[in-house]
Amino acid sequence: MSQEALSVYRQQRAYQVSQGPMSEEFTIVGGTTFRGVFDCSMVYLNKDSGEVEQQVLKARIIVPEIPASLLGQEQTARVTREGDTTNYLVYSFAYDDEGIPVIWLM
Repeated sequence: MSQEALSVYRQQRAYQVSQGPMSEEFTIVGGTTFRGVFDCSMVYLNKDSGEVEQQVLKARIIVPEIPASLLGQEQTARVTREGDTTNYLVYSFAYDDEGIPVIWLM
């Protein structure tokens, strides 16, 4: 793909994450709001004493870009989903294989 095509692809992907049908609004407790896609994903952890790889379901928010007000706030900031009273702790930030920013929650 050309650089121009990749740029258009990234713009479309960011729009889909922030404005698509799966997108929803999140509120940073005591702060602003942002849009993204809430998802739960299996995470593989270390093996237990029986040599079985452990799997844990972890919540995450897929976003077009990590909100500036969350940067540097890992493990202190909390977010809520629209229509949900659960406070999620922002655990860490990462990028998936396609380069899409992900906010991991606890």
